[in-house]
Amino acid sequence: MLVSIIILAILSIVLGFTTWNTMRKLEKYEDTVQNQQIYVERIASLIEDSSKRLREVDANGHFSSDDEVGFFFSNLKAIQETLDEYNLR
Repeated sequence: MLVSIIILAILSIVLGFTTWNTMRKLEKYEDTVQNQQIYVERIASLIEDSSKRLREVDANGHFSSDDEVGFFFSNLKAIQETLDEYNLR
């Protein structure tokens, strides 16, 4: 009887420690996920704002007339379209 009580006590201590350790790790991972979610939301907001601003600038059509600036602006628009696709997912 005494042996079974000792075994149950040791088992309870081990299970308590593993539960506490797992909970501590889970809380750390939850904090990491929350920080990453905030970061992704900030990037999504930045993509949305830059997309709006690029459409406003492109509405005038001034940049497409110059060859060097037009080339850069076309590439910038292509990058923004790719970012917009990512932002919609």
